Amino acid sequence: MTARYSFVAVRDRDTLNRVYPPATRRAQLLRVSRGDRAIGCVVVQDTYRDGPKFFGNMRVGLIADAAAAPEDADAVIGLATRELEESGHDLVVSNQMHPAWRAALRRAGFVRGPSNFVFAVSPLLAERLRARDPAWRALHVNRGDGDFPWPGARIEWEGPPPPSWRP
Repeated sequence: MTARYSFVAVRDRDTLNRVYPPATRRAQLLRVSRGDRAIGCVVVQDTYRDGPKFFGNMRVGLIADAAAAPEDADAVIGLATRELEESGHDLVVSNQMHPAWRAALRRAGFVRGPSNFVFAVSPLLAERLRARDPAWRALHVNRGDGDFPWPGARIEWEGPPPPSWRP
């Protein structure tokens, strides 16, 4: 999968369980299969009703995190959308950066809207990303890659924090 993405976070079971700890999460980790073969995973989350601020008293579901090959994005988005619709969500939102994932969202009936999701990187990482993917068209970044700290997440360093780290 990583060969088709120029940049992607680790999304194995251990990592997802650290990012979305079972004891504190309002999220479900779903395995997506085709036949008996796993093709991806997705994290769906029930967000709180926030009153009139954004969506009134609607029940909002979030496709927070997803991983699969670009050609399997439709299956992953489809499963996540059905899961959230069947559990009674009035609205489903997601933030995806990769063109295949955005296209899968459109094919599933999503429309583009305003977002407060920003992908910001250091100058050094930006330079490295541009060297590998000048147009940044193969980056797989979604909502689960941001909004740190995640509920229950802890930073564990081996040795002293890196010099660039600021509390």
